[in-house]
Amino acid sequence: MFGRKAASAPGYRYTYAQFIKGEPWVWDEAHLRKFITNPTAAVREFTGNPSARSKMPPQRLSPADLDKVIAFLKGLK
Repeated sequence: MFGRKAASAPGYRYTYAQFIKGEPWVWDEAHLRKFITNPTAAVREFTGNPSARSKMPPQRLSPADLDKVIAFLKGLK
């Protein structure tokens, strides 16, 4: 998913896709950190829509564990 446009995987229904207007953001490290930490707040920030939401709950990760998750996601292609 790293480097791919948000909500672009074929065959997957994204709850936040309806809130994307125009060009979606690209999943880079900064976007992933915000999304993993607090998905709904991130989608609201990324789309500029205060009503936007995600079904994914916030993940309570230590900074070190978040670094590991990001490194793992970067390795998936």
